[in-house]
Amino acid sequence: MPRIRKELRDLFEFFDAKGEEAMNILVLTNQLSTGGAEYFTVRLSNELSRRGHHVTFASEGGELKEVLESPINHLFAPTRKKSPWGIWQLARQLREILISKEIDVVHANSPTTALAARLARGKRHIPVIASAHGFWKPWTRPGVAAIYHLGADRIAVCSRYLTEQLIRNGFPRGKAEIVYNGIPIPSPDPKIRKAIREELGLSPNQRVLVTVARLVPEKGINYLLEAMTSILVEQPRAVLLLVGDGPVRGELEELAQKLGVQDSVRFLGNRQDVARLLCGADLFCLPSLIEGLPLSIAEAMAASLPVVATEVGGVPEIVLEGITGCLASPCNPPHLALKILRLLEWPEKMRQMGEAGRKRALNHFSIEQMTSHFEALYNAGCDCHVGTQAENLSL
Repeated sequence: MPRIRKELRDLFEFFDAKGEEAMNILVLTNQLSTGGAEYFTVRLSNELSRRGHHVTFASEGGELKEVLESPINHLFAPTRKKSPWGIWQLARQLREILISKEIDVVHANSPTTALAARLARGKRHIPVIASAHGFWKPWTRPGVAAIYHLGADRIAVCSRYLTEQLIRNGFPRGKAEIVYNGIPIPSPDPKIRKAIREELGLSPNQRVLVTVARLVPEKGINYLLEAMTSILVEQPRAVLLLVGDGPVRGELEELAQKLGVQDSVRFLGNRQDVARLLCGADLFCLPSLIEGLPLSIAEAMAASLPVVATEVGGVPEIVLEGITGCLASPCNPPHLALKILRLLEWPEKMRQMGEAGRKRALNHFSIEQMTSHFEALYNAGCDCHVGTQAENLSL
């Protein structure tokens, strides 16, 4: 007991001394390919760096590595390895980083990187904060919750839905905190809408739907393409812009041909100007089968777009039915088409929803709010990483 009290006292003195000063932060993520969780880590790291913190980023790299701003230092680390030996190897490398960079706090963005950071930390007073971003298959959830519990002192979860998933599978409620993902929210510029439409060859009065997503099965884009067959009956000049890429792009292009909607669907691929593209649309759609809390919806709301999305995961936490958009049943093209058509035929309601959505994005989903929340978590640290548990997880 005396030793535990001493370690607790040292811990509190450590954070009292830190106060609001700049911190040395190690951010861990599996990779930097294009995706919501990856954009989250890059945007957060950039904002932390702008606020004067010293950020070291470790991952297996990817195209978003180029978006990290100077002076953030990116280091290659085998962060995608999930075997016990792979986690052990990662922990050994992280231990060297913790020492050489004098790291104050680790922010891990997957269960295995959190566990590796915990092992690397040993008895050092370095909090491990984890973020839980996505969804997990039912049979993996108990294991995910257990690894997060072992690895993280505290976990930031991007939605109430995911928080309850973790807690139902054994994660302690007291270690979880909801931190909504944040995005940069640009000032509105009416000129962008006209410019985007001219670039894409769209007329000012054409109805334009837009979806931003990785082209993977769980995003349900095939159901949206099927819904387009009904939408085009009522709105024959409507156009769907699909922003994003992925392994099922070829299948979706073939499906568009088969359904006869290929002339009304534009596959735009990955774009770095998503916020600008959104300004050229009238309505945002996301027909996912499962979600955590999609950043793409927050970005659409920031662009004053009404949203039609499927009622899955954390989506109802961001899309307020009848206020910022409409919710449709998943895997149900007729219902999805009905929701979209109702809004397209009601321009005033779309305008009201767009205004309400932007206000909601400003109040709840800004990058500034999210970063401040994480700064508070970093500064507070956690009182659960001292004593015998830390010794048992030392390298």
